[in-house]
Amino acid sequence: MFPVEVDGCSLVIVRERGGLLGGYDVLESGWLCFDGEMLELEHQDGSRREIADGELGQVMNVAPNSRIGECAGFRLFILRTY
Repeated sequence: MFPVEVDGCSLVIVRERGGLLGGYDVLESGWLCFDGEMLELEHQDGSRREIADGELGQVMNVAPNSRIGECAGFRLFILRTY
């Protein structure tokens, strides 16, 4: 995906919880903002952080029937493995 394609989209970053109950933890969420040079994730409190190129390569669309309940209501997600 290119920054211009995801500008204005909602994004959630989740990590698999593990353990017996499983599930996912939300690490970050917000809206992607691209100013023509830098792609940032704007959090609900107004703070922002840059999305690195490597992270952009991990962005996936949330499927309507996603098994990750924490992704509900978001257009895009990143699944962290660490």
